[in-house]
Amino acid sequence: MLQVREQVEQEIWRQQKQGHSHFWLDNWIGLGALCHVIGLDFVYDRTVVQVKEKVEAERWNEIKLKEIFPNEIEEHIIMRISPPIEQDKVDKPYWKPAESEKFTALRYVKGTQEHQVIIEIYSKLMEKIIEEKLADVETVIDDAIGKLHDGDLVNVDLTKSNMLMRSSANQLFLHTRNPQSSGRQRSTS
Repeated sequence: MLQVREQVEQEIWRQQKQGHSHFWLDNWIGLGALCHVIGLDFVYDRTVVQVKEKVEAERWNEIKLKEIFPNEIEEHIIMRISPPIEQDKVDKPYWKPAESEKFTALRYVKGTQEHQVIIEIYSKLMEKIIEEKLADVETVIDDAIGKLHDGDLVNVDLTKSNMLMRSSANQLFLHTRNPQSSGRQRSTS
């Protein structure tokens, strides 16, 4: 059960009453936890812990929300999420697909199977991208070896430990030995 905890928690929407839900880690906006929705490039204000911290006078503090969110998230919160103002009630969890649906093991298994299909599609896409990148690397290596042979240089130990690739400039450096020299080593690109 601990292995699926994070996935299951993303499926639980917490309707705000008191606003005690975790601002970044709980799914209180209905789109998922903010840390997942906004992404890795976003700088989080870790001083904000609870949802209620962004409410003043029973309304969302729009200035504070604008300071920390992209426009579409801030507008989603203001337009679709009621601010937590019911101090006598606790935040209410719902199974995300619909408020009336209850969490069941069968529902979770079906969701996991759908998730697995998405992962398989993503994996195949990544394999294709990696294959294309490897083909590019092979071309760069072939070109570099061709230049070595054109210059009468032979590399008897052509391994990846003798190669250094600078991907930003698409350059490859090979550590080689000139067979006509006395063991001197040189680098070529």
